[in-house]
Parts: sequence; C-alpha cells; structure tokens
Amino acid sequence: ISMFVAEENGNVVGMMGLSIPPKDPLMQYAKTDRPSELRIAYVHPNHRIGKGVGTALINAAQDLAKSKGRKEILLES
Repeated sequence: ISMFVAEENGNVVGMMGLSIPPKDPLMQYAKTDRPSELRIAYVHPNHRIGKGVGTALINAAQDLAKSKGRKEILLES
C-alpha cells in the first residue's frame, strides 16, 4: 500500500492509501486487467468541507495509479 498524508501545521488532517494490485476478492468487479484499489480514506471532520484535502488526496492516488499504468481504481465500501 502506498499512503498519502495531508498535513496542516505539522498535524495530520487526512490520509489515503492506494493498493496495487487490489485485494483478490475485488478483482471480480474490475473492468480492466490492471486495476488498483483505494484504501484507508480519511479526512478530519474540521477539514472535510471547502479545504481541498480530500480532493488533493484523491488526485495523488489517481496520479500514482496512472503512473503505474493503472486505468481503474476500485473501492470497497
């Protein structure tokens, strides 16, 4: 798992993980042969609206997936 951490003034305000490849049970839902999996998504409640923390974390995960040749990100919820 690759982890991304968002900080503000030295405090962690969010984190998100990307797993390449995803867990085996998720593979049945994949539409491509090279998926990845979004894992451990969290943003502190004080930073959830209008601060761009979640967007920045998602963008970082998408950028890594693309750089590894992945065209799909799966999410188990």
